[in-house]
Amino acid sequence: MVRNCFYIAAPFSPAHPDLSTFHSSLNSLALPHHVADGFVLHHSLEIEEDPRQALREVGRVLAPGGRLVICAFNSLSLWGLRRLYGRVRQDLFSHMKFVNPIRLKDWLTLLGFELDGPVVHLAYGPPVAVGRGDSTRVGRLLSDAQPPIGGVYVLSAVKQAHGVRWDWRKPRLAKTKLAPVAYPKLAAWNPIERSR
Repeated sequence: MVRNCFYIAAPFSPAHPDLSTFHSSLNSLALPHHVADGFVLHHSLEIEEDPRQALREVGRVLAPGGRLVICAFNSLSLWGLRRLYGRVRQDLFSHMKFVNPIRLKDWLTLLGFELDGPVVHLAYGPPVAVGRGDSTRVGRLLSDAQPPIGGVYVLSAVKQAHGVRWDWRKPRLAKTKLAPVAYPKLAAWNPIERSR
C-alpha cells in the first residue's frame, strides 16, 4: 500500500499535476537515509551524468526491503543503434546515455540489490516508422520469445539488508573444547648454580 507518493523531477522540467513534486538530480537527493520504500526510475538513468552515482544515491535513500523498478532503453538493440544517429543529428536521443542491462545488473548486485524476477524486454519494433505488415508480426514473435534485444527493458529489484540474513539450513557449530597449551614442567629445568 502506497501512503505517501512524490515525484522527483529533473531540474527545469515541469511538475507533475497530481503528485507532490520537488526538483532534484538523482546524483544528489535531498532525502535522509533509508526513508523510501520504493523507487521507480522511468528513463531517468539515461539523462544522468553518472548513472552509477545515481544508483548509489537511490540505494542510500531506499530502506532495506525497498523495491526499485527501472525502465530504460536497451543499448543492445536497434534503439541503441538509433542513438548513434542522434550523435550525428541533434534530436531527443542526442544527450542520452543508454545503460547496458548486463552492466546494470552487476551494479545492482554490488549495491546490495537482488532481482526478484527476470528482466522483461519490450519494443522489438524498429525505432523508425516502417511498413506495418511484417514488422508487427515479427515484433509479436519476438515479444513471445523474449530475447534480450528489445528496445526497452524493465527490471525490478529488492534492497537486501546487509548482515542480517540467516541461513537456517546450515547446522549450528557445536561447541568445541580448546586445545591445551603446552608448557614445560618446572622439574625439567636444571637449577642454576651461582658462583660465590
